[in-house]
Amino acid sequence: MLTDDVEQMEISPSAMVTMEDIAVRIRDQDGAALLVDYGCEGSSRHTFRGFRSHQVCDPLVEPGSCDLTADVDFAALKHIVNANGAASHGPITQNAFLHKMGIRERTEALLKSATDSQSTRLVSDYEMLTSPKKMGHRYKFMAITRRHRHSPTPF
Repeated sequence: MLTDDVEQMEISPSAMVTMEDIAVRIRDQDGAALLVDYGCEGSSRHTFRGFRSHQVCDPLVEPGSCDLTADVDFAALKHIVNANGAASHGPITQNAFLHKMGIRERTEALLKSATDSQSTRLVSDYEMLTSPKKMGHRYKFMAITRRHRHSPTPF
């Protein structure tokens, strides 16, 4: 719902159409979908940005020289899924998803036979993927299933 203080809103009509297609297909033919992206649950503003060489840049400087992106509005996607007869689960953070899927246990198992350089890399990668200050809270996971199914692991 819009409020009077909204000056800018980022909407992706093609994402809504695609989500409707996925929801209807799952409703009618069964199956499941797992969505992974960065974003929040609710509308966001000022997330449109460019990336060049893994660094944020102004997307309007040197048009065509960077990748363009904006955060996903998971609440809008959930609304489309549920309105079209499928069930949404999540979103949950990447940290929560990976831990519920056993990333800590897998990392510990790999560390037992890793060389020093492999151990350093494993710990660094684990931290990058799960830390709330890095990718752990930035990326979200959302699942879509048919209604009246149990929530899929790890939701």
